[in-house]
Amino acid sequence: MAGNKHALTRYRILDACFSNSMKKYYAEDLIKKCNEALVEYYGKEESGISRRTFFEDLNDLDEIVGEYGVEILRLNDGRKKYYRYDTEGFSLFTKGFTEDELRVLKESIQTLQRFKGLPSFQWMDTLVSKLEDKLTIKSSVSNILGYEENTDYVGVEWLKAVFEAIIGQQPLQVDYRTFDNTEFHWTIHPYYIKQYNNRWHLIGYNPEFQDLSHVPLDRIDDIKPLHIEYIPNIDIDFDQYFKDVIGATVRKAKPERIVLRFSLSRLQYVLTKPIHHSQVCSDTQEGIVTLNLIPNQEFEALLLSYGPDVEVLAPETLRDQIREIIERAYNKYNVVRAGRTTSPYLCTVEPE
Repeated sequence: MAGNKHALTRYRILDACFSNSMKKYYAEDLIKKCNEALVEYYGKEESGISRRTFFEDLNDLDEIVGEYGVEILRLNDGRKKYYRYDTEGFSLFTKGFTEDELRVLKESIQTLQRFKGLPSFQWMDTLVSKLEDKLTIKSSVSNILGYEENTDYVGVEWLKAVFEAIIGQQPLQVDYRTFDNTEFHWTIHPYYIKQYNNRWHLIGYNPEFQDLSHVPLDRIDDIKPLHIEYIPNIDIDFDQYFKDVIGATVRKAKPERIVLRFSLSRLQYVLTKPIHHSQVCSDTQEGIVTLNLIPNQEFEALLLSYGPDVEVLAPETLRDQIREIIERAYNKYNVVRAGRTTSPYLCTVEPE
C-alpha cells in the first residue's frame, strides 16, 4: 500500500465515491474529494495529493476489493473515465449497527412499509426489501395509511431521477416546456423537491438567472446529467424559504397581514385545520381569522375553494383580486339571464 499516513482516510473517501452509483466521479473529482477530506481532518498543511498517489491508491483498492469479488470499473465517457464499483451497494467501510440503531431502523422500516406499492414510491419497495433482508425482519404490517395520491400525475416518472440527483449532487440539464409550448433548456443544480396539491416541483440553482428556478415535474420533457462542477446550496434553509407562503410559488415580497371573515359553520373547519402556521383567530363570534403570509396563486385558489364561506377584509389589493375573479366567474354563468347570449337556441324572444 501507499506509504502515506493518511491513506486510510483517502481509502474511505474513494470507497464512498465508488459506492455512489448516482454520480460519475472522474479522477480529478476523486482527487479533489480526497484533498477536501484531508484539509477537514488534518488541516491545510496536510492537503494536496498528486495524481500519482491517487493511482497508487486506486491500485491498492483494486487488490483489496478483489478479495471480495468486486471490481473497480473504469468506464469511458468520451475522452474521460469515471470510476465505480461493479457491485451496487458494496462498501469496504459499511458501519455496523448498535442495538439502539437497529431498534430505530426497524421502526422506520415499519413506517416505510406503509408506503410500499404506492405509484409515486415504487422505487422505495426495493430499498425496504433490502433493509428487511439485511436485518432479517419481515413485518406483517399491512397498509394502514391512506392519503391523497394522484396516480395519473404526468411528472411522477422524473421523481426518482431528481431525488437521486439531489442526493448525488449531480447537475442536470432540464428540458422544460410551458403550457403555451415554449421550450427551455436549463442547467439546474438540484437542491429540493416540493410537493403541493399532488404536484411535484424541483427547486434548484439556475446559473442563467443566477437564482433559484422552480420546475414542475409535469412540464419536464427530459433530464440529462451534466458533467460540470456542482454548485452546492450553502445559504438556503428551505423550511424558512417556504415559511411565508402556501404552496410552491415564492414571490420576492414581504409577508402581508391578511384578514378573513369565515362563516361560523366553516370557521370550526378552519380552526381544526389551519390554513397557515401564522393563523390566529381574533374573534370567534365574528369568524375573524388573521394570517401573515405572501399571497400567491395557490393562496388565491385556496380562498376561492371556500366559496361564499369566506370574505377577504384586508388587504384591499387581495380583496379586489378575489372580487375580480368571482365577477369573471359570475359573468360566465349569468350570461343567459342577462340576455347577452348570441345562441338562437337559448333565446325565447323572436328578433324583430
